[in-house]
Amino acid sequence: MQCGVGEYTAALAAALRRYAGCEVGVVTSPAAATSADVVATTLWSLRDARRLAGAIARWKPDVVHFQFPAQGYRGLLPYFLPPLVALRRIPVVITWHEFLDRTKLVHLPGTFVQRAMIVVRPGFREKLTPLLRWLTKSKPLAWIPNASTIPVCSHTPNQREAIRRELGGGRPLVAFFGFPYRHKGVDLLFRLADPAVHHLLIIGSLDDADPYHRELRALSEEDGWRGHVTFTGYRDAAGVGSLLAAADAVVLPFRTGGGIWNTSLHAAVQQGTFTLTTSAETSGYDAAANTYYARPENVEEMRDALQRYAGKRLPVAPDADSAAWRQIAEAHRAVYDGVIGS
Repeated sequence: MQCGVGEYTAALAAALRRYAGCEVGVVTSPAAATSADVVATTLWSLRDARRLAGAIARWKPDVVHFQFPAQGYRGLLPYFLPPLVALRRIPVVITWHEFLDRTKLVHLPGTFVQRAMIVVRPGFREKLTPLLRWLTKSKPLAWIPNASTIPVCSHTPNQREAIRRELGGGRPLVAFFGFPYRHKGVDLLFRLADPAVHHLLIIGSLDDADPYHRELRALSEEDGWRGHVTFTGYRDAAGVGSLLAAADAVVLPFRTGGGIWNTSLHAAVQQGTFTLTTSAETSGYDAAANTYYARPENVEEMRDALQRYAGKRLPVAPDADSAAWRQIAEAHRAVYDGVIGS
């Protein structure tokens, strides 16, 4: 589904089958129930609780692994399924893709019953509130960094130039990839890029009912930028990989800083394309990753880095994504073996 956690979960299910010797069933939304990987669907209504809990019991899984949060969830059922599963004496593992805080009370049922926690962000336990740290102190925690769900694409220089001409009339392409939320700083691209030089490429779905998305469209029609911005809408994984590999720079100017948990960052870096992002912990240019880390909201620093490094490209490793997902799958299998053994 069009959700970072949804894409991650689909890739994880495939990797567990391929690399970790696991049989995997998936509970997901009807809109995603087109794959052979999916064995049950739900509307996420509490009315479905008994049916889904019964279905899970009939599968006799060794572990039930939840992913929180996800845009595809609707209603309260996802948050009450962990205790319902635990009541059937099936070990529950939960991956927390974001930090927990006291305002997210809906996650407390899962926090109580989980046998182990998997996190994709470093320093997770340290950032918990004292209450949540106490509630989870006996829960094993595994930090398993995530990886890109976008395939590596190897363009020839001629192919890259053809895409540049098609989209931007031959101008250097400065791309953003992801959900265009305000906290991701997409509007900052219009300030740090040069309308006399660059063509902006916004890869992601826009909804004209969203005020921020309307704001982005308005910026694209201002003097200087008119005719030099492309909103691609939703693209499949292969299409995204092709565009990221063709870009002269991928800019992810997160307002509060990003990190290795951002799958958009992984997707850009593995294409070999120069990537400009922000961080509260890291600064400067990382030559090995061809990535510059600027201070959040520092437009002048980002503008200078773009001018200096745009167009710089590293050779790509076609099997980099496979190697990363093998490691992720094996690390998950170790967690599952631990809770089964306990």
